[in-house]
Amino acid sequence: MVVVSSGPPTIRLGAYVGMPELVGVPQGRALTLIQEAGLSSQVFNDYSDVHKRGDVIGQLPAGGGGVASGAESVLLVSSGSSGTPLREQVLPEVVGKPEAEAVSALQSAGFSPQLVRQPSDTVPAGVVSAQLPSRASLAVAPTKKSMPWWLWALVAFALVAVGAVAYFAMSGETTVVPDVIGLTQEGAVTSLEAAGLVAEVIAVELAEGGEIGAVLKQDPAAGAEVNRGSVVKLEVPSTEKLVEVPDVRGENQADATRALEDAGFKVAVTRRESNSVDTGLVIEQAPAGGQGATAQSTVEIVISSGPAQELVKVPDVEGLASADAQTALTDLGLKVVIAQNPSTQVAAGIVISQLPAVGDTVAPGTSVGIVVSTGPAATTDEVEAPNVVGVTLAEAQQVMTDAGLEAIPVPSTGSGRPANEVVAQTPEAGASVQKGSGVVLFYSSGQ
Repeated sequence: MVVVSSGPPTIRLGAYVGMPELVGVPQGRALTLIQEAGLSSQVFNDYSDVHKRGDVIGQLPAGGGGVASGAESVLLVSSGSSGTPLREQVLPEVVGKPEAEAVSALQSAGFSPQLVRQPSDTVPAGVVSAQLPSRASLAVAPTKKSMPWWLWALVAFALVAVGAVAYFAMSGETTVVPDVIGLTQEGAVTSLEAAGLVAEVIAVELAEGGEIGAVLKQDPAAGAEVNRGSVVKLEVPSTEKLVEVPDVRGENQADATRALEDAGFKVAVTRRESNSVDTGLVIEQAPAGGQGATAQSTVEIVISSGPAQELVKVPDVEGLASADAQTALTDLGLKVVIAQNPSTQVAAGIVISQLPAVGDTVAPGTSVGIVVSTGPAATTDEVEAPNVVGVTLAEAQQVMTDAGLEAIPVPSTGSGRPANEVVAQTPEAGASVQKGSGVVLFYSSGQ
């Protein structure tokens, strides 16, 4: 997959949070870490001879960097070994090359590049800004079964949704804000990033005699000493007609979303604990109410998840009798959802697996799914558990029914995903299970 710059972005850059390192981490734990960081995610599967089934093989964006709050990340999770020998291929490095030259170089090396266009303030339009895989990720392709093109396309789409990534460390060191008034938007952003700062571009209507794309105002002002990683707001004239952003602070999520969409905006939702704003109400928004923004641009709203709660660490109940496992979980204030599956390795009545995983921290009242053995199956008719993470609950239930499995839905909060979208499952995708077995599906409640 090759990311080609489409030139400077037309939407603002949001606040940034740290992206956790997830490669090698079990899927359940990875999803929890993403949620705790205020991000959302999509999960896909592929074969791996290096990582065991259920562990994260790769991620976008890479761990350790900064990513826009509320952005969508991608997890690639191991389905285990494909049983097919792998062969190494020399992958050309095409970052910084014009699109046509990059495509030609990759095709000559035997690759079929998928292209995606992404805004960039630092890379000219038509030039490659990133590639995946890169030499650093060791381009190894299966000889018979490689990742399908549509999966790379979905990954690429999610990468675009992530937006610009800040790669400098939020170390707390201070820096001086440069003077960027009068510079072009691209030049101003480049200058601020060089100083370790993040640009937030606010579009304003072009005044008579004004210059398109030149920075009119900045906040903080030039010469101010701020922490590295701080946001500098830039007002930049736009030729597009601006629409006034409604002030939705204090409204519930449904009403706020409706008001913004009726005004012609897209909406991105993140959640944050608050001791002063009631659960489910908007704490803040960006752009702020009353500001102008271009039609179909995105307004970010932060929804209160209520006062901070003392989180509970999920205990290890695998291998316990079902009754003992339920007691251990309910004693900690957790709910229990049970699926019963045949097993030739685990005695009847004993817990085979659980989700969330051992050691994950969750809010009191969270449902924990446990899969309990019913002993050896009457038949040996096994199927592979389908991957339904990322699809709607209705679609997931149909997929499970078609596979001869029973879907056991469990609502989940705090994922940041749209209501009724499946965010996790147990048994995991790719696991061999007896026909008629239950699969616990955690789906977003929209909160």
